[in-house]
Amino acid sequence: MRGDGGRRRFGARRNVCADAARSSALAMIRSSSAAWLALAVVVHVDNLKAIRAASGENVALEVTEAVWRAVQLRLVTASDVVAERVIWSPEELCFVVRAATDIGSASNDALRAQVCSWLLDVGCRPLFVSGAVLQVALSWNATVAERGSGDRDVLHLLLIEARQTLARSSGSPTTQSLDPEDARRDMAAAVAHYAELVSGELQFAWAPVRAVDDDVLLYLRAEVAIPGVVGQIINREAGYRALERLRLVAIFDHLQVQRAIDHLVRGGGWAVCVSVSATSFRRSSWWDQLLAQLEGQRFIAERLLVAVDCEQFAVFLGPAAELADRLRRLGCKIVLLGFGSGQIALAGLLALRPDVITLDPFLIELAARGGRDLELCRRVVALAAVLAPLVVAEGVDTFRHAAVALDVGVSWGCGAFFGGPRWRGPGGYAGRPGRIPPFQWQAGGAEWGA
Repeated sequence: MRGDGGRRRFGARRNVCADAARSSALAMIRSSSAAWLALAVVVHVDNLKAIRAASGENVALEVTEAVWRAVQLRLVTASDVVAERVIWSPEELCFVVRAATDIGSASNDALRAQVCSWLLDVGCRPLFVSGAVLQVALSWNATVAERGSGDRDVLHLLLIEARQTLARSSGSPTTQSLDPEDARRDMAAAVAHYAELVSGELQFAWAPVRAVDDDVLLYLRAEVAIPGVVGQIINREAGYRALERLRLVAIFDHLQVQRAIDHLVRGGGWAVCVSVSATSFRRSSWWDQLLAQLEGQRFIAERLLVAVDCEQFAVFLGPAAELADRLRRLGCKIVLLGFGSGQIALAGLLALRPDVITLDPFLIELAARGGRDLELCRRVVALAAVLAPLVVAEGVDTFRHAAVALDVGVSWGCGAFFGGPRWRGPGGYAGRPGRIPPFQWQAGGAEWGA
């Protein structure tokens, strides 16, 4: 039946097979003698507007039901863990997950990580809803339910708490309006992009960021691409931009940052930089899981740079600034991509306080014309140098570009002049490591020593 505000309460269309498979676990967890813990989880479907545009209202109304079925399928493989749906609506799914385990903060974290892994898997794979093939954008939050809080009213209060925290971090800049044809085309591209991710086709190619006139290598930038028939690097930016427009990029970005962390844990010697969309760079439960891995591993965090891509969208200032501060406290560095283009605002720069600013490649082309264009580029570089300790010139593809970069006051660059992106791993790069100092405001342009 329907509850207040159109939300439906638990009790309809239960998965009988899943319930039977977990009946013994459910009995044990509900036993007064069993040790158990529980999380009240709220999951929000962030791209419902795009789904409605692409596939119609009837499909949109069934999305959370399909998400819940997908979560139940993953529950079957988890021993001593059960979940029940409490409230759901077209936009939101609320459920409580219980586990028979030792009670403690470590167990809470483990259960939260389990929920995160389920939702990541659901978000990576297509859902088949009323004949439509969809990717869903999920944001979520969870609160711990103490032993004895099985009362339904108490659980609803915990869900309200989780929902309020999610609402504070889920705001975003206005997304682009899509007509139905654009939405369908982008959804097809998004499904294909995630299929390449799940299959392992998408890989990191590595592009060095070097000193323009020295052999110092500052960091390696991870660029997502697929290998061609003869090993060529095939860019997949168009698919990524479709993810952004449909608000489907948060899970993709989470997995790329996770991959970069895994690379560093395995012993990759150089600092690495992985880019994320401005729409996903904000405090969230996805990021909380990544930050938890970096806590206590400063030697890993200090070699991780997170680049914020504002090509299509601006950052959501409050949650973005909070995430930037948390990353910086752990030792990570913040990079702002494409200064001089896209949706970069001065307020965003001040909120993020980036450690590195990269210049839009067109600025080097413009400066190469000389005269007034060269002088204007010098002023842009001077402004960037006030806002961040390091400025990197993108698109340095020729000796002429390198000379122009030095002329306008940029000492670091990325592009074909330095070798461009390659599949060979970070271990194959030579050079002296650059030093990445802590961020600090400067009265004028700041310089980095190598």
